[in-house]
Amino acid sequence: IRSNESLEERASHGVFMHKNPEPYDASLAAFSAAANGDVEDMKKFIKGVVVAMGGQILDEGKLSGLAPFFMRRSASSLGRLLQELQTISESQHERWIRFGGDYAELSSSGYLAIATHHAEGEMAKFVKRVAQEGHLVVTSRVAVA
Repeated sequence: IRSNESLEERASHGVFMHKNPEPYDASLAAFSAAANGDVEDMKKFIKGVVVAMGGQILDEGKLSGLAPFFMRRSASSLGRLLQELQTISESQHERWIRFGGDYAELSSSGYLAIATHHAEGEMAKFVKRVAQEGHLVVTSRVAVA
């Protein structure tokens, strides 16, 4: 990767900066707090989990429909929520959550999510997005592929 900008200039674009310096709390306690709060609390929790897993929510309306479901006692399970997020991301018809290098947040937490939870080819997609965001030029496909 080559650029005519200094590291400081590239960092000012946010490419190398960690957008969320605190690790996201996806614990059972945080889930319970969101489930006992209001719909906005649950939406924020779900969104945080998706981002921490290297994903992105593509339809806020669908998120608004999902959040209340997990606030009911009968559905209130962190494991069930995680399973539902995965099911949605793999669905042929209701795919409004996506995971992988094309969708992970461009930050160190996004990098970590891709490095630890996704298939091999997803890192190349992530690196290409980082380069594009930072106005960089990839000079060797071997280094990215």
